[in-house]
Amino acid sequence: MIALLHELDDRLSEHDRPFSAISLFNNSSFATGEYMREAERVTAKHLARLQHLAIAGELSIAKQFILQGFNLNFQRNFQTFESEEAALDFLECQ
Repeated sequence: MIALLHELDDRLSEHDRPFSAISLFNNSSFATGEYMREAERVTAKHLARLQHLAIAGELSIAKQFILQGFNLNFQRNFQTFESEEAALDFLECQ
């Protein structure tokens, strides 16, 4: 998953314009300390251009706490949704 973050970082670095994003969570996704540090680095690098982030999927209690920390750290209110469709609807309306 860290390799995907690096790919995302490379793609976002190619363009200098605002963007919105969706993050899909499932039961097989988990956040190790190493992954979270890298996610924080990539997010901080592109935060000024990140307009909206929608997180779709089932969030365990642990993932909810991690998201709260992320929101506090970046002073944002990243939105969560139970389905990918609801997350996409949110992003389209922004």
